[in-house]
Amino acid sequence: MEEALSNPLILEKILIHLPSKKVRLVCRQWNDAVLSNGQLELRIRSKFPQFGLFYTEMNPKLTKCISLSTETRNYFADSEDFKNLNLIMNKCGEYVQELSKISLKTKMLFDLCKILQNRRNFPNLRHLQVNVFDSVVTGQGVAEPCVPLPQRKRLTSLNLQTIGQGTTYQNNFQSLINSAVDLERLSLTGNWLPSLDNKWNLTFFKFTGGGNWDMTKISQILNRVANSLTYLHLGNIPPWNHGTHESIFLTLPVMPNLQKLVILDLPAFRLHFDDFSRQRLKQLRSLELGNLVEESLQAMACRDAISDIINPRVTMLNVRGRVSSKLKTHFKNQFPNVQCSK
Repeated sequence: MEEALSNPLILEKILIHLPSKKVRLVCRQWNDAVLSNGQLELRIRSKFPQFGLFYTEMNPKLTKCISLSTETRNYFADSEDFKNLNLIMNKCGEYVQELSKISLKTKMLFDLCKILQNRRNFPNLRHLQVNVFDSVVTGQGVAEPCVPLPQRKRLTSLNLQTIGQGTTYQNNFQSLINSAVDLERLSLTGNWLPSLDNKWNLTFFKFTGGGNWDMTKISQILNRVANSLTYLHLGNIPPWNHGTHESIFLTLPVMPNLQKLVILDLPAFRLHFDDFSRQRLKQLRSLELGNLVEESLQAMACRDAISDIINPRVTMLNVRGRVSSKLKTHFKNQFPNVQCSK
């Protein structure tokens, strides 16, 4: 047992399943292991008003993942939060790999980009999650100045969320995306769709629409990253359940490496069933279709074989909608692992 616990790889696997705060108290070795595995999230907002004393004595490894979240709803980061963030950056910014749950108004997004404009600030940043609230009425606001950002090859994951119908944040969001030259994971929530030129390494794309989004722009994005994607998720925020050009079908491009496809609202993202075929999605193994109605399922089942429509190599099929027992049986005959839920 002692030999096993002294093995860093085995110890790391064990500690994942234990409460991190208590494990840190066992011994110095376990404390160092917890601080190194990136499971802890430092919520600097919770350290007020003693943050000045806290950061001078803290272990730098605690800053691997930093969050500006708060228990209070409708909270937006302010100048005091950024002051504390700068304290951490100046002391141990090279340890920071994740900045998450940062809720901002558009002016503070400009300030965040100014921090990231210096390549030496958070040089090892890998993941950034930002939620921007823009209350300006569309067409009436003045866009914040665009901050040109240097390339960050280590920044491979972005989660960008928008609330409101304003557009003043868009230039700086695009600047963040442009700076992540080796971007692998991109999650977007809201009605804004960026340009993804030269994002050849993107393997994960999740879009949750809110308000009106442009179906044509989604098609353009998917065509640009079709060869690299392994995971695609399209959904929406009720009650904003449709994009613009409702009569336009969203044609999925041929995606030779896609393994998982999630479309949570087929009436919003109108597709041809043949888009799921083996000819178009050769590596597809998991398919989740949401908000299906009986008529759509019946039309699918009326084909000679469902496996002609859906890649027969799919091992996990999840159909969300009102599914009769007869149709459920029909699906299970060809996809034994099918899950049907309302």
